[in-house]
Amino acid sequence: MEKTMDIRVEEPLVLQTTDYVYAQKPYWCHGGLASRKLTVLRPRCHFSYDPPMQPRPCVVWVCGGGWTEVDHNVWLPELTWLVKAGFVVASVDYSLTPTWFFPEPLKDIKLAIRWLRAHADMLGIDPKHMAVMGESAGGHLAALTALTGDLEQFETNEYADQSDGVQAAVCYYPCVDMADFEGRGELDSYDQKPQALLRGKLEPQSIEGGVAEVRKYPERAAAMDPRTYVTPDAPPFLMMHGTCDSIVPIVHSERLYAALTAAGVEADFIRVQDADHADYRFYQQPMHEEILSFLRKNLCTKA
Repeated sequence: MEKTMDIRVEEPLVLQTTDYVYAQKPYWCHGGLASRKLTVLRPRCHFSYDPPMQPRPCVVWVCGGGWTEVDHNVWLPELTWLVKAGFVVASVDYSLTPTWFFPEPLKDIKLAIRWLRAHADMLGIDPKHMAVMGESAGGHLAALTALTGDLEQFETNEYADQSDGVQAAVCYYPCVDMADFEGRGELDSYDQKPQALLRGKLEPQSIEGGVAEVRKYPERAAAMDPRTYVTPDAPPFLMMHGTCDSIVPIVHSERLYAALTAAGVEADFIRVQDADHADYRFYQQPMHEEILSFLRKNLCTKA
């Protein structure tokens, strides 16, 4: 059988450039360096006669993993829809416990944003229009990143001439309340999940005694809580959380949403009926449309 087809090009081909090194950190008793990497998804130009590619808004993706494990390339197949909708996507690696502790993961993500801005021309990024998006522990770090833009206490010297502020944040089922992880409103309900990130390097490395540690060092839990950094100048937020989340209770997003709206921050909150943690429902077309509507309103249309 022979066939002639007239194909209309309606979406770009997605190009993946894997593992740019955006930082190197001292490792193993300062005897070596650990690389921090990010992978970029962007549209590809095929031919010399293609019109020049205009810089695109960038979405910085932060993978979850309980602050103890992460593979920044795992989510790339899911994220291609953002590129086809007009965005560049950068998925970032960050430091993990038990080698590094808070605020090192946050500092890494903010450094990655500054690196992306410094290389915006090479990557086809519009440095004035950047959002951060993450899921679970990545949603927690995405919220912190959005709320601490250019805050000196989380700054490093690398690419200091660039801003790490973002113009919008999208958080899937984020962790928020580190002192009441189970959401019962009682200190004794404190869960062990954020314990490794909370613990400082001078503290014992076992995960025992979580309640006692929060009582002893409540300032650490507060420092890791996104609500600590909410101000009226915060960028717009979109949060999504399942009503049946068995790992991070929905009260986490409810409390952050309440803090944002009380401060007058533009925020949207979607409860996903019957959805558990990392449920497939979050990655269907209706949710994509909600996210695109939010990004186009708060990222693409603002000068």
